[in-house]
Amino acid sequence: MADQEHGQHEDAGLLGRGVEQMEGKDPPIFRGLPNEDVMEWIHQFQRVSVFHQWGAQQQLRHIEFSLEGVAERWLSGLDPRPNTIGGLLGALQRAFRHHNYAMELESRLRSRKQEPNEPVMSYCYDIIYLCSKVDPAMPEERKVQFIFQNMEPTLMEKVFPQMDRLDIDELYRRLQAHSQAALIAERSTPVGEIRAVWWNHHFKLWRIVESLCRRKEESGLSSCVSSKAVKAKNVEWKLSEDIGEATSERKSA
Repeated sequence: MADQEHGQHEDAGLLGRGVEQMEGKDPPIFRGLPNEDVMEWIHQFQRVSVFHQWGAQQQLRHIEFSLEGVAERWLSGLDPRPNTIGGLLGALQRAFRHHNYAMELESRLRSRKQEPNEPVMSYCYDIIYLCSKVDPAMPEERKVQFIFQNMEPTLMEKVFPQMDRLDIDELYRRLQAHSQAALIAERSTPVGEIRAVWWNHHFKLWRIVESLCRRKEESGLSSCVSSKAVKAKNVEWKLSEDIGEATSERKSA
């Protein structure tokens, strides 16, 4: 019960910190540069507006202070200036949206490749986002095809044959299972390394037994000769047993 309450307090604390960060979040700045995506900027501006619960007039005021450079000069010279948020955002799109925006988005989608060492889920989420921009009604099968198209080839060859159906949930399930298996394999110790570690350990133990027996022999306790042989045999048997168990466990894994 105490652990549950502690977890609830932690969740509340994380949520509180997230809200505090959003409360201090200003609308993004748009400058009207060629490399900027006005549609993405509008999307982010609307996210902030919804969180702050800005009405239409508040959004109009904030837009004026969210434009800089070329975009600010465009707004200053806009005459007549739309007096509704929808009208102003529409004018902003017409002024700064790239002429072949749809083709540009599709080109970005088709050329998006999984980068070396990029987490596969990060790559997938980005592809899904681009798919939603290109076609909000795109079928899941088509989205999965785009993901496999530029996925790291070795990973694709392992995951694709296991797919029961071409949908996002099935793909995520297979990718997560593969990632977990790869992580376990990385953390496990190869049998050769286990053999070397155990051999060193038992060899040191055998040397200690040998040293003790030598001291007893020097003291006239000849009975240690048989004890020494027994100890050495036990160490050899124990080493073989441990290595055998490790090999069996490795094969079963």
